[in-house]
Amino acid sequence: MVWGVPPYTGVLQCKWLLARGRGLHGLGSATLHRRAMYSLGRAMSGISDSISTCASINVRNLVLVLGLFASQALARPLQDETMKERHEMWMAKYGRVYKDNAEKEKRFNIFKNNVEFIESFNKYGNKLYKLDINGFADLSNEEFKASRNGYKRSSIAKSSETLSFKYENVPAVPTSMDWRNKGAVTPIKDQGQCGCCWAFSAVAAMKGITKLSTGKLISLSEQELVDCDTRTDDSCNKRKAADHAAKLTGYEDVPANSEDALLKAVANQPVSVAIDASGYYHYKLAD
Repeated sequence: MVWGVPPYTGVLQCKWLLARGRGLHGLGSATLHRRAMYSLGRAMSGISDSISTCASINVRNLVLVLGLFASQALARPLQDETMKERHEMWMAKYGRVYKDNAEKEKRFNIFKNNVEFIESFNKYGNKLYKLDINGFADLSNEEFKASRNGYKRSSIAKSSETLSFKYENVPAVPTSMDWRNKGAVTPIKDQGQCGCCWAFSAVAAMKGITKLSTGKLISLSEQELVDCDTRTDDSCNKRKAADHAAKLTGYEDVPANSEDALLKAVANQPVSVAIDASGYYHYKLAD
């Protein structure tokens, strides 16, 4: 392959030359005169050169095979070392620190598997989106679901007969609506390991409503909503309760399983939604 010929071509060529040599040797024995001996001598010289060439090619083939085995043996450790460097850079980027070497080795193996999956998906996948090495790259799929899919639906359900929907009779809606372009959405906040997605979602919707009603976009506190959730723990810092920037007096549900109703709601204000984010494990962007 290195010399531009298929494997073993050199060996086959040597066998062919040796066969020709034996034929020439027989011819020389039958017509033993000076000219024949001269021809035989040249033929034997050619055979000798061919045998030498054959041995040389075999040696080079052997060196090539040994070289391939050596490169295969070295490839995996080199790849692992490169991956370890990428893991170290990723740790520095996301401020990840592990309690001991055993935990670091465990996280490295998960990181390596995730990176290989992401790169393979982006290279061979035919999806309309890409994956990326994000801050969850050292978590297994089960760990990600446990830390990011903890939403528990309320056991208190409204009767479908009493549900109202204020935008039910809206005659027409635009084909698209992006409330970021209307200045009604603040930058994204990362809740981290805090299991209070309900607060982040509700507060985001409140910020949008406040912008629509007052003309001012204010970044509200999710922590205050958690601290003053009187429905579950009936406790609140009185100073926080008195010094508020916005007050939520009520809410209503968008009719379930109705894209038309959801479209009408989003066309008129930002809404709070619950999404199964298990598929967003390594999600980056759509094409």
